[in-house]
Amino acid sequence: MNLFKKFDIYYVVTMLFLFLSAAASFLSASDILWFLTMLFMIVVAMVKKSFKVKDMKTIALFAIIYLVFVCGRYLITTNFDPELNLETEDLVSDIIFLFKYIFLSFLFCAILKERAVVYIVKVTVHLTVLSLFFYLFQLLGLGDLIFKLSSAINLPNNIGNPDYTNFLFFSFTKGQHEFRNCGFWWEPGAFACFLIIVLLLHLFLTKFKFDRNSIILIIGLITTISTTGYLALLFIFFLAYRYRVPKVNIWVLIMIPLSLIIIINTPNLGDKISKTFEEDMKDARPHRLKMLEHYNRH
Repeated sequence: MNLFKKFDIYYVVTMLFLFLSAAASFLSASDILWFLTMLFMIVVAMVKKSFKVKDMKTIALFAIIYLVFVCGRYLITTNFDPELNLETEDLVSDIIFLFKYIFLSFLFCAILKERAVVYIVKVTVHLTVLSLFFYLFQLLGLGDLIFKLSSAINLPNNIGNPDYTNFLFFSFTKGQHEFRNCGFWWEPGAFACFLIIVLLLHLFLTKFKFDRNSIILIIGLITTISTTGYLALLFIFFLAYRYRVPKVNIWVLIMIPLSLIIIINTPNLGDKISKTFEEDMKDARPHRLKMLEHYNRH
């Protein structure tokens, strides 16, 4: 009985929320498991009496307005321009977004309330430490062992890459991310972006004091070797400095051009940005882009 009282249900809810948000594991690959997880969160909310009448009215009103908007937008745009040929799956995707993502976020916020940010930081730090443990095996050249052991479990995923594997707490793609940390996300860039958000939230809580949790998140970010993550980290360092030293001084004037010089002259940063842009433009489907531009403008 005492063990049950010590069981932190908020920690479990937060971890499940993060696993679904990461879209990397079998939980997010199955709609059935997705909605079972949401059902579990509903039960927790009811037991904890987290649902308030005002909150329920707000989400219900929002859902009605949202559905009317997306359905009306679909009908108006397709009738307005017959050549647009908007696919029905776009409308279905909008509706699914409401039930899978917006309701999921509502449940999480309804249960955690003011604890939400604290628990997101707490659970993410723990998952980052775990990722560093498995990342060490990668650096030791044991990536294939991680892949074989994880593949032996044979958990489903929605990535579609035979060299990709995920066992809920860690992801690995053989031949692509040998020296990069994916964490519990599907690839290192996504993990880096998420770590940046969590780091910023944590610094808001600590008033930009770099403690042990901050260091863990920063180390995890460094192991992703992500261009976007590194650029954002420089920006966070600048924010932290500006918070502690509100007045503009010589150091601020030095930091900005120095950061630009570092970005331009570091091959992994400057070259990757230009290469990614060129590949995106080359791989873009002109007809699809034109259709979406048409749709968004209308």
